[in-house]
Amino acid sequence: MEPEEREISPFMVAFVMTMVEIRLHELLTGSNTTIELKGTTWVEPYRRHMDSLFEMLRSKPVLYHKLMHKLFTEVGGSQYASASLHDEVLADLDLEIMEVSD
Repeated sequence: MEPEEREISPFMVAFVMTMVEIRLHELLTGSNTTIELKGTTWVEPYRRHMDSLFEMLRSKPVLYHKLMHKLFTEVGGSQYASASLHDEVLADLDLEIMEVSD
């Protein structure tokens, strides 16, 4: 990793992924209430997202680094940010290996 190729924290990414999951849950169930992040309701989804990120780091470290660096630059508004996240990172994702449930 080059010094200028900083990565976003996987904890931040997992948190955002969990927030998206909460919102999708609200849309699917029709509930639109304020969710307090207390207790254990959303701990398992958060852990699942952390596990998937660490699995990506273990099995595809280069892809993981590209994704986390690109998120860092795109979200952080770095001078290195490009117009499209898709060009360099999403094009490398192998969508065929993703599990899909019916």
